[in-house]
Amino acid sequence: MSSIGPWSLAPEYARLVKRGSNHLQFPGVTTLTQALRALRAAVVALPSGLNHGPAFGSLDALLLPLATGVDPDVVDAEIGSFWQELDHLAAGSATAVVGPELTPVSEALLRAEREHGRTSEALLFVRPDPGRDDGLIQEAVHTLLATGRIHLADGRRDLAVVRGGSLAVPGGSLAALSAPGGEVPGGHQGLRLVPVGCGRSVPAGGGVHAVTVLDLVGTSGGLGPGGAPEYDGAPSARVPSESGLRPYLESVLPVRVGRALYRLRLLVRDRVEGSTFFEDSWLVREGLVHRDRFTAVLELAGVAEAARRALGVDTASPEPELIAEAALRITDRVAELVAAESLPYCDGTAGRAMLRGAAGTGLGAVFDPADRSVPVDPGRLEPPPPRPYEGLRAAAPLSAMFPAGICEQVSLDPAVVENPRAAEDLLRGALRVGVPEVAASVAVDAGPVTPRVTGFYARRRDVVALREAAARKVEEILGRRG
Repeated sequence: MSSIGPWSLAPEYARLVKRGSNHLQFPGVTTLTQALRALRAAVVALPSGLNHGPAFGSLDALLLPLATGVDPDVVDAEIGSFWQELDHLAAGSATAVVGPELTPVSEALLRAEREHGRTSEALLFVRPDPGRDDGLIQEAVHTLLATGRIHLADGRRDLAVVRGGSLAVPGGSLAALSAPGGEVPGGHQGLRLVPVGCGRSVPAGGGVHAVTVLDLVGTSGGLGPGGAPEYDGAPSARVPSESGLRPYLESVLPVRVGRALYRLRLLVRDRVEGSTFFEDSWLVREGLVHRDRFTAVLELAGVAEAARRALGVDTASPEPELIAEAALRITDRVAELVAAESLPYCDGTAGRAMLRGAAGTGLGAVFDPADRSVPVDPGRLEPPPPRPYEGLRAAAPLSAMFPAGICEQVSLDPAVVENPRAAEDLLRGALRVGVPEVAASVAVDAGPVTPRVTGFYARRRDVVALREAAARKVEEILGRRG
């Protein structure tokens, strides 16, 4: 038997803290210090081979009852130390969620992120309710300007529902949800989700057996260089039309999705049948992970670019609304095909795979010319104005098709340091129109120069110093040769 287990796990850490653990040899905890000690022990005891670090879920909700009545300085010190130590304890990037309310614990976690976020691998997700203004988004922007990055997720959208065999993320309040797998208003089966990384979520108390990627514009993406489906080799029209999109939806996608699901089925069987995880793991024995809350994930890449090529739209004269509509139709068709195929051992999602978006929808670059390297019309004196709001608004309905996670990347101008309210308005607006997750970044002096997904950030001043040192070295070498 192979020792390879699930791809992703999201144990119920709240259950661990409440009931204790025989495997870790501690009873249920009663203080904040004991809770953090228990979480440290659980992190060290996680199985190897996971694609991410520990996923704590709503960490502020877990710790708040134990932090009530404790001196605020003690709370800050305890939580700050815990957040800093995670990089040394965990084999991958740890994730935690704060929100939807601003509490003493969420404030302590945000302060710890501001102090250690520039070098820490841990990811803190701020999950506010965009309909209320209790200071959480302001604190998030404060953290963004201090570290150069922040992740926001809609506090109302932590649930996937089964609708006619397929899964989507609904809007609206989820307060009526009783438990993972319980009934949701409207008669749909609900599954609470926990983020395990940027644009990646897994079922709470369960996990993901395996993941496979379907690249819609890769070398075998189903579209030729000119935008025509590769099965016929016909040249693409250079004006928006249905001539390329319809055959792509009806003939190409079924074949490509079928192949991807076949690969995914083999991976799931290998991960489950070739492993003794569910028989041997202490997480399963103690009820922190449940076999009936596992699924598999099909990750889509290049949706917007596939839509553009199928329509035959030239990048120099884009039709953004038409591309957004075509991207939605492509994703809807993929979801329909996925819903028709049953996968083994995916009881958490009624035997169906969950869809995940790789690197966002790609519609931001379609709507915002500043994000694209395209020729500028020589008849124009200035390039077209940026349209970030339109891109985020167009991404919202498409994002709802990806319950396993999708994240829109937003790069802010450094001038936002002088006007933080602009960042607050943009991020609050993105959540209000229905974007489930936003990763915002800004190139401040002490912050990163690129959006964080995995790995470490590089501080801007360090990159500048490295470039200057390299330039001096080159001049020295050239001087010697001269």
